[in-house]
Amino acid sequence: MKISEPVIRKGFFWKAGHEDHKVSGTLTAKNGGGVELEIIGHFNEDIMPIFNHELESNFVVYGQLDSDNYATLYNCYYRKNTNSLTSGVSTSIIKPQTTILGVAFDEENPRPTYKSVYFELSDISPWIDVSGFKLVLPHNQKRFLIDFTLPEHIEVQLENIGTFKIEFNANYPIGFKQEINLKQTTAFKIYPNTPIEFERATEVVSKIQHFVMLATQKVISLENVKAILSEGDEEISEKSPPTIVKWYYESSPFQSASKKTTKEDILFTISKVADKLEPRLNKWLEIYQKAQPAIWLYFSFMTGAHRYSESAFLSLSQSAESYQRYMTGEKKISFKQRMRALLEPFTHLCKFDIDSFLEITTITRNYLTHYNEDIKSKSAKGLELYFL
Repeated sequence: MKISEPVIRKGFFWKAGHEDHKVSGTLTAKNGGGVELEIIGHFNEDIMPIFNHELESNFVVYGQLDSDNYATLYNCYYRKNTNSLTSGVSTSIIKPQTTILGVAFDEENPRPTYKSVYFELSDISPWIDVSGFKLVLPHNQKRFLIDFTLPEHIEVQLENIGTFKIEFNANYPIGFKQEINLKQTTAFKIYPNTPIEFERATEVVSKIQHFVMLATQKVISLENVKAILSEGDEEISEKSPPTIVKWYYESSPFQSASKKTTKEDILFTISKVADKLEPRLNKWLEIYQKAQPAIWLYFSFMTGAHRYSESAFLSLSQSAESYQRYMTGEKKISFKQRMRALLEPFTHLCKFDIDSFLEITTITRNYLTHYNEDIKSKSAKGLELYFL
């Protein structure tokens, strides 16, 4: 998760079930989505287990903050604690797996549900090739007009999930004099058919993030994730303003330094698939569910998880092999046959000799898998392996 500037909140915190024992602390969310809570003292009134290094894990922490009102921290554990016998001041650093700002849930409802989820994705302007801007140049060259009409939102139905929307907005200054900065922004929203739990929501968000990564061939980071709490009693919730909370968690994939997406890298833009986005996105979710290991292998290559060309090549070849097996159910065919079956629909687009490609791909894969010295000289190396 991308966080441009650290989110720092001070307040009082307590462990679930021990509201009468509050300690002061500072909550910090850093780029990447990781959160740390540094407290003065300890959550345990009995500090002997801490002195004996018997640190508790997998507990829930609540907080009352200087802004955002409240916080709930799930799956917490002690990362570090210091105990000063001379000054009497002790500190502890606690790491949660998930942090929700805006609410502290009571003991009876520790796992709430949400009726909508909002999120953004970094560096996707070239993929969102939908613009509301229009430059009007009249005959008088001393005067020109910039016209902006907000593009229509894109809405599709996701099977067994609900409504998915791509919404467009615009940021513009008020009271400008000599400079104007207008920007069209894009947000993604999920409106589930029934209130959705956090784990299920983040799973859907991740799959949509990977869909955009497939389109752009770049690591796209998640950012600015929010959700509207399901209040339970619809009649009461309609009369009161919705409870909006912010989510922080270490989502994957993530790159600390953004890399601009270029048009040359993009496989397809949103305008190219807008009229058929619903069936294609649903097909992607179906494939993801069916061939998840193969997809993870592919994205591990894309995110640069492999330092060496050999391991990157093996990850790609195994991904292709697994994908073909998952999608067709064919079990007793060779690697070379699987690769040929994958390529066949696209041979008219391939600007290389298919047979030569299949031959060297198979030899290189077999060598790197089994290290058979008899085929070592025929396998790809160096620049040839990189191109392969």
